[in-house]
Amino acid sequence: MVPIGLICLIVNWLMLMLLYRRSLAPAAIHWQQFATTKVVVQRTLAVKSVCAFSGLTVAFLAGAPMDVAAVTAATVLLVWANRPPREALEAVDWSLLLFFAGLFVVVGGFVKVDQDLLNTWINGLDTQVRSASVMQISVATIIGSNLFSNVPFVLIASQWVKQMSNPQFVWFLLALTSTFAGNLTLFGSVANVIVAQGAQRRAPLRFSDFLWAGLPITLGTASVGVLLLWSFLAWGWI
Repeated sequence: MVPIGLICLIVNWLMLMLLYRRSLAPAAIHWQQFATTKVVVQRTLAVKSVCAFSGLTVAFLAGAPMDVAAVTAATVLLVWANRPPREALEAVDWSLLLFFAGLFVVVGGFVKVDQDLLNTWINGLDTQVRSASVMQISVATIIGSNLFSNVPFVLIASQWVKQMSNPQFVWFLLALTSTFAGNLTLFGSVANVIVAQGAQRRAPLRFSDFLWAGLPITLGTASVGVLLLWSFLAWGWI
């Protein structure tokens, strides 16, 4: 996925330059020297943080469950840092956590309540990996990610990935299209909501403005990415 990501990043950059060339052309960067206060680096805490993050990365690469590894690393760092837990808890965005929890509860309820509907829909899908099914999955993922947000939609989509003839390729396809689908609308990814909330006071992001840039960028990057992924499969690289 690395070469696909790099190529699509270039496509994304070119499209942004094209969409905003009028506003970027007269813009100039003026560096100014500001009086800054000296930053005190807590070296001991920094070393402990790096060690905890390195252990978390090794756990991910070793195939450990991501949720267990993340909680374990956070717990180890919290205890090892020997700092008041209140400092860490005060920095937690509790409203964001509540938003996430509510989102997954709603999606989990949808899956349980409409299990028969999902099974009927999944059974009607083509389980063979061919151009038509790849297009079908890609379009469904882009639309579904903007209805449920991309992370919850992946939980729903995992129901049909198991039935595909080449589930490994479909997982790659699902990862690619669900990620790029987050660029379509403001609600396509929770990351968009976080950024919009942070920028609300200085530069409010409107849904229409986001969609104006998100639509061509999503279509462009998703098309290039899916085409490259399909080529990799045809060449036997997957």
